[in-house]
Amino acid sequence: MSIVLDPRCAAFFAHWQSLRAGALVPTVAAFVDRPSPPHAPYLFMATVDGDDIIVRLEGTALVERWGRDITGQRLFAAKSEDYRRAIAENFNRVVAQPCGCYALNEYMSGRQRYVAVHVLYLPLSDAPGRPPRIVGYSTETEKRSENELLVDRRRTVEAAWVDLGAGVPAEPPNKAEG
Repeated sequence: MSIVLDPRCAAFFAHWQSLRAGALVPTVAAFVDRPSPPHAPYLFMATVDGDDIIVRLEGTALVERWGRDITGQRLFAAKSEDYRRAIAENFNRVVAQPCGCYALNEYMSGRQRYVAVHVLYLPLSDAPGRPPRIVGYSTETEKRSENELLVDRRRTVEAAWVDLGAGVPAEPPNKAEG
């Protein structure tokens, strides 16, 4: 299956690829040392430790979109265990394969309309013995009204793996809703 990334996600992917320095996956240090200012507000970095996904870095646009800063906290902590497990399984596959995951998510707004969000998750390598890390970049496809926050209701409409050079898992990514 051929994947066509949203142009902004494609630009972020090109930046991520530029940091690989001959390796399949860039290091956390390379990613942090060579930031991409246009992408920074829309990304998060998290450690992946089994079903625990802890946000280590959250861009300012995501703080605004989610209505709070969750740095140091579990990603999707308020969601059901099944929801968190489905997302954690996708993230674990991204770091184990390694591969990317591209999804189209819809978030419910405070005005009871769905807002489409494209998201790309990519692995980062770290020192041995440290939990693997993942970086996520997302972009909204439409403009929200001023003060129109996104509520916690979210669903994945489409999801596909992105081959980084090591192939992709045989099973498609999980689609979470909740």
